[in-house]
Amino acid sequence: MKIKSLLTIALTSLLFFSCEDSAQKVINVNDAIITAYNNVYYDSQVLGDKLSEVIEAETMKEADFKGLTEVRSKFKTTVDENLKKAEEIENYGGSEEFKTAVIDYLKHMQGLNDFVITFEAFTEETTGEELLAWVNELDKKANLETSLINKVQNAQTDFATKNNLELIEQK
Repeated sequence: MKIKSLLTIALTSLLFFSCEDSAQKVINVNDAIITAYNNVYYDSQVLGDKLSEVIEAETMKEADFKGLTEVRSKFKTTVDENLKKAEEIENYGGSEEFKTAVIDYLKHMQGLNDFVITFEAFTEETTGEELLAWVNELDKKANLETSLINKVQNAQTDFATKNNLELIEQK
């Protein structure tokens, strides 16, 4: 009788700690994936602000291209580092769709970085038509970015629902 009780206690404890480890792993996967996303998202806001500042300069000569290049270079590093981290995250608890959504977003941001490089190549001789065409293309990329952000948010919500996680909105 004593052995059965001890065995029952041991199995119950093992099951309890196994579930606790499993829940913690789900939380860790969620946090790792969303951290990669957040790091790039926040840096993209800085890049967007700097890009707007340069675009709104009175003349191309007055535009702070050096400052833009510095911000974009930091952005590129952030994107590359976080994409690598996201790709290395082990799928767990049905995280595949969430992880893929973040990776798609990060790859889009790599393309945005490359697109901004084309803007940095503009000179005083760049025409208004060329600038307008570039800005129109940037708008298209921004719309795709919005779509990818929604995809990330939906995938995270689905992942959280599957794993009984409560998401807390950050401000």
